[in-house]
Amino acid sequence: MSRYVLSKKATQKASNSLKPLFSFVFIVLMLLLMFIRSGSEDWGEYSNWQTMVVDGKRRTPQGSFYIDSDGTDYPIALPNSNARTFWYQVDYFDEVQVRLTEGRRIAALRFREEEIYGIDEFEEAAERTYSALTDKMIQISIIYSIIMIFLIVKERR
Repeated sequence: MSRYVLSKKATQKASNSLKPLFSFVFIVLMLLLMFIRSGSEDWGEYSNWQTMVVDGKRRTPQGSFYIDSDGTDYPIALPNSNARTFWYQVDYFDEVQVRLTEGRRIAALRFREEEIYGIDEFEEAAERTYSALTDKMIQISIIYSIIMIFLIVKERR
């Protein structure tokens, strides 16, 4: 056999082994993004303002903030710059007022009668989060399509 034929067979074999790999990576990424994005954009009804006695606060390495009250962790629903600023400026707070989503997540927060962030900011952050995840899903799909087209064209030469 000539070098051309052997080279062509080696190229086909390599591209045939890459297609399943890229397909697997694509499916895993899409499932991950769909899982993160899952859930309704409609957060349902919000509770009325209620006072919460704070037993402690914590922050995860991923950037999520939690308030502990009566042994229950209440997460701040979405990353919010006002919440982050408040979190680092106030070392100790023993009582806050909150509005919760139906999923028992903090959607609005007041401290000493000053609103740190409200429902409007929460809904804007939710919209930004969902649209960013949708954009990432579209970008990954386009990149996957380009790679697969390249592999198919290279295989047919």
